[in-house]
Formats: sequence, structure tokens, C-alpha cells
Amino acid sequence: MRTYKTLKLLVVVGIFLMVLMEGASAGTPKANKTISIYVTVSEVTMVSISPDTLTWSGVSPGGRGTATAIQIENIGSTNITKVWFNASYPDSLPFGSSDFTMHNAGNYVVIKKNLSGSQYQWFYPNRVEYNESELIYLTLPAGYETHGRFRDAEHEYFWALKKQDLAGNCTNATFFIGVEPHNSTQDGTTDLSSCSLSLQQTGTTGCRSGALTRYDANWGYADVMIGQDGGGEIGLNYSIQVSEDCSHIFFYHWNQDMATAPYTSNDEDFYNSTIYPGGNVIANVNVHVPYGVPFGQKTGGLTVFIQAIDTS
Repeated sequence: MRTYKTLKLLVVVGIFLMVLMEGASAGTPKANKTISIYVTVSEVTMVSISPDTLTWSGVSPGGRGTATAIQIENIGSTNITKVWFNASYPDSLPFGSSDFTMHNAGNYVVIKKNLSGSQYQWFYPNRVEYNESELIYLTLPAGYETHGRFRDAEHEYFWALKKQDLAGNCTNATFFIGVEPHNSTQDGTTDLSSCSLSLQQTGTTGCRSGALTRYDANWGYADVMIGQDGGGEIGLNYSIQVSEDCSHIFFYHWNQDMATAPYTSNDEDFYNSTIYPGGNVIANVNVHVPYGVPFGQKTGGLTVFIQAIDTS
């Protein structure tokens, strides 16, 4: 009898333990509620440029560097709709001077769209050229006021300015530029006395000429084709902005900050489509070093401008 009672007790205890375990396995009752999150992002236009320093070494006078690229990324909260550039430049003619610091590397910078196709060419955002002392091998227009060269690495194109009248200035002068480039092996177009081509007319020899349009008391402007048609530098289309005292000319492309930019056609935005927040556009960048630059490091700057949609 004692043995039977012991076994019965063990069975009861076992059943009780099973009930406890089954109750525990059912789990503790749970509940949840989702919290609503609201974040208002402020309207900010921001851009990141990478890399933010570009260096070229060992570029010879009349030479070109190795092309690189920069990424322009929209890190703000607004849609970017336009991108353009502005480059630094010397304050006066740096060539033929003992002051080597007058040269500015920004005046060497050329930019191209990062797209395939020959129509996407290298352009200076705003290359400045100054009046030079007379070159004895040039034949210049009668009554010319000033002359110089548009320098593009190993290619140099001679230009001249002639006032409409002696009492006037260069805001509405006539501009002359050679078609064939001057370099270390050829003279190029040296006769600017009588041009058969208009400023945007195609051609392979001779020179182009045409009247500037007066913008205000300080500047005149025009659209100009530079270079020969076919081969080499193919029809480089620039806009020019000429100072009223005839002392210097800006050859510009990809630059909307020039005073005459709203009135010229060859200038354009580098990018004029939408870059959404987090998106980017790539620009190819290089340097074209002209002849006659002293050795040593030259510094300058390239500024990237962006414009967002006006939501005001």
C-alpha cells in the first residue's frame, strides 16, 4: 500500500508540473502602438564638389594636361536647374613680364561636358586676353586701336579691334580675328587688314570680322567662331565681351556671370536640366597652357555656380 500511494503522488505532481509548463509556454500578453513621425525639411540649396583641389604637373608651354573630372552633387533639399562656371584670370597682360606671379592658372582652365560625341568640346569659361605691343609680322586693319591673341595651348589666333570713329570707344568697335592658328611651326593668319568672313561664318583661311554691339558704356559684345572648319580645333564658338578702352577681351562659354551673357548666343549654361536632391552631374576639366609661360607653379580658382527653382 505504501508503494502505491507513492506512485500516485508522483503522478499527480507530474501532471501539475505539465500544467505549469503549458501555461508558461503560452507567453506573456503583448501589445503595440505605432508612433507617427513628422519631419519638415528646410528649403536649402547646397552643393558638394569633389574633388575640391585639382593639380597638374609637368605641363609644357603650348601643352595640354591630362583631363580629369569633378562631380557636382546636390546635397541640399531643392532641385538644381542650372550649373555654370567662373574662372580666375590675371589683372593685366602677364606675358613678357619679369613678375612671374602675374600668371593665373584659372585662365588655363577648359571644361567639357562628360558626354560622348565630337560636338562636346573644351571651352574656357572666361579666358581674358590683353592688348599687346605691336607684332611686326602682322598686317593690321588701317586705324586699328589694339590687338592681341586668343591663346589655346599650342594654337594662337591673332585678333584686332578698330573703333568706329576716333571719338568713340570699343563698345561698338569692329573685331577682327584670324582663322588659321599661329604655332611653333606655322605663322597662321597674319593678315587682318581685310576679312572676307563674318564673325560666325565658316571658313578655313583668311580672317573673320564684324561689328560689336554696345551693351553699356563699359562693354561691347559679339558671338564669334574661332578656328578652322574640319580637323584640329573645330569651330570653337565663343561669345566675347570687349572693354570700352579696348584694353582687354573676355572669350567666354559656360559662364552666365558675364555682363553681356544675357545677350549673346554662343555662351550657354553648362547644365540646364534638373538635378534632384542626392543627384549629380559630372564635368570634365583640363588645362591648356599657352606658349610663353615661365616655369614654376601657378595658382588660380574655378568657381561652380548653381541655381535652384524659385519657389517663392
